[in-house]
Amino acid sequence: MADISEHHADLSAAVRILMDRADTDQASTISDLAKHLGQHQPNLSAKIRGRRVWALDDLYAIAEHYRIAPADLLAIMDQAREQRAAVEQITAAAAE
Repeated sequence: MADISEHHADLSAAVRILMDRADTDQASTISDLAKHLGQHQPNLSAKIRGRRVWALDDLYAIAEHYRIAPADLLAIMDQAREQRAAVEQITAAAAE
């Protein structure tokens, strides 16, 4: 089972994916997303960079902003976790 820091990293990765795929009326930068979520940019930036923890309310607000179900956001987080695990395996194999 993943520890809490991995879940926060997964949400950060999912947010980056959503910002990369954002429609024109959705936030595509940390500053834009912070404004839409009613947060200060440094606070949101620290969450995305792993220096602050995400709150459950953040997950719901992000899902609402990008017009997806919270379950779909969790699915994106799962994909991010799988990609991170694959990279770690490749890195570990290369180090041997």
